[in-house]
Amino acid sequence: MARVFAIDVCAYAVMSNHTHVVLHVNKEQALSWTAGAVLLRWQKLHQGTVLTQ
Repeated sequence: MARVFAIDVCAYAVMSNHTHVVLHVNKEQALSWTAGAVLLRWQKLHQGTVLTQ
């Protein structure tokens, strides 16, 4: 997901029964995307609907 969206993984720790993740959301980058760019990024993770395809 970090490759698709404006998210940086700053740190993580894998414990025996859970994980900790420190993320940074690049708000300026995300706000600069057009609606089409958001749809293309979303479709990288999900099949989408006929309308969005």
